[in-house]
Amino acid sequence: MDKKDSGQLMEKVFANLYNLLIPSSLDEDEPSTKFLSLMLPGITLDDSMDPSTFSGEQLLNQLVDRIPTVSKNYVDSGKKVSLEYQKILSAVTPDDDPKAEQLQKQYNAAQALLFVNGKYTPAYYAYLEKQRAYQTAQNAYLTECNRDNPDKSRVQELRNEVQIALQNWVASGRAKIDQALEIMTKYRAFTPSSVFSNAIFEYQINQTAAGMVTRFAPAAWSTKPDSLSWETVTVHEKETEDHVHKDVSSVDSSFSASFSAGLWRGSASGQYKKDLEKVRNESKVEEFGMQFKIARVDILREWFNGGLLDYPNVYIRGISKHGICSGSLSSGRDCSFPLLPTALIIAKEINVYNNFSASETEYVKEASEWSAHAKVSYGPFSLGNDTSVSDVSEDEKKAGFTASGKIQIGTKPQIIGVISTVMSPAFPQSAADEAVLRAQTARAQEPTQLERMTTRAINHKMGICEEEVL
Repeated sequence: MDKKDSGQLMEKVFANLYNLLIPSSLDEDEPSTKFLSLMLPGITLDDSMDPSTFSGEQLLNQLVDRIPTVSKNYVDSGKKVSLEYQKILSAVTPDDDPKAEQLQKQYNAAQALLFVNGKYTPAYYAYLEKQRAYQTAQNAYLTECNRDNPDKSRVQELRNEVQIALQNWVASGRAKIDQALEIMTKYRAFTPSSVFSNAIFEYQINQTAAGMVTRFAPAAWSTKPDSLSWETVTVHEKETEDHVHKDVSSVDSSFSASFSAGLWRGSASGQYKKDLEKVRNESKVEEFGMQFKIARVDILREWFNGGLLDYPNVYIRGISKHGICSGSLSSGRDCSFPLLPTALIIAKEINVYNNFSASETEYVKEASEWSAHAKVSYGPFSLGNDTSVSDVSEDEKKAGFTASGKIQIGTKPQIIGVISTVMSPAFPQSAADEAVLRAQTARAQEPTQLERMTTRAINHKMGICEEEVL
């Protein structure tokens, strides 16, 4: 393969990772709700990301607060989840509908079925566990179906597992829980003002000096990566790409431009720059393959209420209809908040197979010398001083890796990508018409709900009662 075609390899890596992590629906007409962005290069985990320290907590909060652009390669849009969500909270909403009182008793019963003392009830927890098991089975089935050459017997086996998981979910009391969730949704539809007020309050009390409070699952992922659930990814040059949704495949990337001179990338100065340029000039891509393990770390924001997007007849001063999010991946490029990062993708035990040139092999052997002076990557992976080169073992040859050499990229895990949820539905859903605007004229100069709630949130954090303030 010519070096200029290295971008095609990255498209293949992207497709295979996408299919394993968030496989596309088999229905092309069903909009894509998830998206993967690959970091070029990855971010190596080290002590600076220890969440038990203030600086580590701040670093992680800042990392996941970034909104990526709609691109296969991760690009920071410069916008923040916390600030764009603040815009949503500033929406002018209709008053609560008196009809909500008729549903109050049903709402209270639904709330009691799902939550107790702010935590999930055993019934709701069992429901969620069975739901996750069903989603896991469904993902495994879709992953196999989307492969370039799916195993028919394996597809049938996985289809049966999906049916069993669905039956178990139904048996857990799904109908009753679904009804409770529907009642709560219906009640909240009549109380937009109250729902936005509560969301503002949660936002305000979750602000800290280290940024908006963010949790991860598993919690100790950055300091104890062995606690993650790891899966092996294998990519061979001669394989065709796995299938991904048409909305995803049509999204642009800079893979071809980034890797037009081969898979080596980096920045350096002086002699280290000359060494890197020599490696890039003499590199080649032959009998290429990759094998590494990946794991997923979920991003949890208890202060973020995605249900706010469901409300019609709201508007935000100075923002036009669908100005924050468009509701779809294909039309979200011009919005300020097209994607919400919901998971980090971690890689470890990274092996790259290729017919490396003599200069490439020598360069890697000297990694301990140049790593302190240059930021170098191979493909999507960062190289460090613990990178090494070796021959391909007999077992690896049996597994289909026919190259003459192998680079083992470090011992520390790396963040190599971000999974995001497509912000949907579009928001604001409908611009206020002239009659509504006229009716709101008297309120135009009043403080927004966000401004009104600020004092309440600060008082809560300081332990001051509302009566004391009044």
